[in-house]
Amino acid sequence: MTFSKFLLGALAVVSAAVISALGYAACSTTIGPVGNTGTWTADASGEILTYSGNGLSYTKCQLGTSGATCATGSVQTFTWQGALQASVAARVGGFSDWRLPNLQEAVALIEPTCDLPALSPAFPLASAGQPWTSTTSGQLGNGGGAWYINTFGGTTSVSSKATARSVILVRGSSTPAGNFDSLPAAIVSLAPSVTSVAQNAPFDVVVSTPSPVSALTGVSLNILTQPAGPAGSLTGNVFCSIPSGSSTCTVTGLQMSGPAGLYTLSASTAGGPPGGVTVNASAPIDLLSGPTALLFAPLSATQFAPFNLFVSITQALASDVTFEVVRTGGPAGTLGGTATCVIPTGSTSCSLPSVTFSGYGPALVLTASVISGPSIPPADVGFDIDPQPVNITMGTPASQIVNVGFSTLFNIDVALPIPITMTSQLAPSHVTAGTFTPTSCVIPAGSQFCSALGNTFSNAGPVLIRPIIFLSADPILVQSTNTATINIVNQGGTLSAPATATQFTPFNVTLILAAGAAATTTFTLAQASGPAGTLGGGTTCTITVGNLSCTFTGVTFSGSGPALGLAAAATSGPATPVLGTSLDVTAVSYTISPIAPASVQAGVPFSVTLQSTQPVAVAVPLTIALASGPAGSLLVPSGCTIPVGATSCTISGVTLASTGAVQITPVASGAVSVALSFEIAGLNVAAAPARIAVAVPSMSVLALGLLAALVSLLGIVSARRQGRPKIQ
Repeated sequence: MTFSKFLLGALAVVSAAVISALGYAACSTTIGPVGNTGTWTADASGEILTYSGNGLSYTKCQLGTSGATCATGSVQTFTWQGALQASVAARVGGFSDWRLPNLQEAVALIEPTCDLPALSPAFPLASAGQPWTSTTSGQLGNGGGAWYINTFGGTTSVSSKATARSVILVRGSSTPAGNFDSLPAAIVSLAPSVTSVAQNAPFDVVVSTPSPVSALTGVSLNILTQPAGPAGSLTGNVFCSIPSGSSTCTVTGLQMSGPAGLYTLSASTAGGPPGGVTVNASAPIDLLSGPTALLFAPLSATQFAPFNLFVSITQALASDVTFEVVRTGGPAGTLGGTATCVIPTGSTSCSLPSVTFSGYGPALVLTASVISGPSIPPADVGFDIDPQPVNITMGTPASQIVNVGFSTLFNIDVALPIPITMTSQLAPSHVTAGTFTPTSCVIPAGSQFCSALGNTFSNAGPVLIRPIIFLSADPILVQSTNTATINIVNQGGTLSAPATATQFTPFNVTLILAAGAAATTTFTLAQASGPAGTLGGGTTCTITVGNLSCTFTGVTFSGSGPALGLAAAATSGPATPVLGTSLDVTAVSYTISPIAPASVQAGVPFSVTLQSTQPVAVAVPLTIALASGPAGSLLVPSGCTIPVGATSCTISGVTLASTGAVQITPVASGAVSVALSFEIAGLNVAAAPARIAVAVPSMSVLALGLLAALVSLLGIVSARRQGRPKIQ
């Protein structure tokens, strides 16, 4: 190499970074490389340039870049061995037989009449670089070097194979290597491990050369010939590398699929000896018909409703196989329920019960594919999904005030397994001028209703609205809807109540009109929403002419819970809309304590009094039970009920059959609307006292006669002492 060429090569490294800034342009010439004149022709995609001088096709851009000027992406660099492997994996233009050019082939890129870059004008400036060739060199010792070309300076050099450089690829029959590659082409033979093989069954292919290769040779298998019909394919591992100094490698786990018949394998190569590589086709392989799968479904199913699927294979296998069913075509929606099933060893079918689909429409296509076990071609089935129609009804208050929020209640006649967001809109026949501002609410999955609060209308008059679905994860077929009319007025009233109240405890609610009453009007208070219970106490109030307010006094509520909604309506006088209110009702809690003797005798009845901490607001039916002690030893003839306003009741005739320490506790014996808590009482059960037997001596008839005479004599004596006449 002359000093000028050496200097030019060094400057080329710097010029790669600054070429665009300096504004160099590719020179224009029709003279090809020395000894290899010709022209460049681009294919239809513009990605590939074919050179007439050698008949080979080259990638226009370095790997990693693309586009008309190769400006998209960034240049990838590889070690020499990485470049060989990258060429095998490359699919530029849809071709799979790309390789690294040898040195003679790579020199075709250089334009000797140009400098900086010395690149053929058919290539964009962005293609200028220092790409690898497949030609190795012994200059660095132990085969550790390989040739590359410098398309900036128009030079060729040797670099360590560990250096990272760019790649431009070539395809077509290898050209003679000229002065650089003088060795003959290496012959690569392919020897399959089988002469016949089942569909997708793994087998091996031994790749060999007659003598050790002088450079790493990558071999990627492909199908050379196959039966007529759909294209066959190779899957699994299809690649192996013959190391430098070796003559063989093995592709393991190769699988083949396609129509049954004889197949022949070939291969594409990367790298290899300087003389290139020639691949001999393999012996024919007979691809046998393998098991096939069938997927069975009903003729039709209903949206959201469960249905069953069955997977069947044409022959039993020697290992378990797991299928997964997925949607591959037809209406949009989500497949739910069972998604996989296992066909056990030796069996031919499995089932998927309770599958669901959230969409609807004709020709839903489901596909069952193997996700574990022997490979079997997937099976499809198509069927129709009928919609689940819903009827939507909506309710509103009878009247409301201008620009004051009102609620809309939405109801669907079928509970769906997905949430639905509902809202409302003006019906087509609505005529009152004004702005309607709707709100929305969500009907939860499995529910049938929701309430949207805060709808408003800006003008007085009748407003006609209808329900619509605002948002749903899946399509819903609405079969029917209703319309609702609400009368919007300029004047009305509002209710005011405390934020909280206590169950059964009286509270007051005030009704205030926006203007003085035009006529005496009586209002009735009612529950509009919230927890179950009964509204009691003062539920009516009257506003006389000219006044603004009245009070519902001593209102009570028998239930408890959050957001008790209250509404008021005029029951006499002019119709007047009233804006409702709500409050939280706290539950009343009673603690019930058992009062019983500290000590009782087994089997001897005793009484238990059940005592409340305060008078109860509702009747509380109670009984008692063992909290601890021998099971079954407590006998309670009947319970008792604490009456309304009382604090206790008593259970009589309670007995305990077993001795020892026991504990008893009250329990509710019926439904109550108040919160109850119970305390425990301890009793000591003693054994009943034993009876003492008294021996009574028996008397003869004579003894009984003498005893009677003695008693009579004692009576005579006693009478004389008292001056009584003698008894004859």
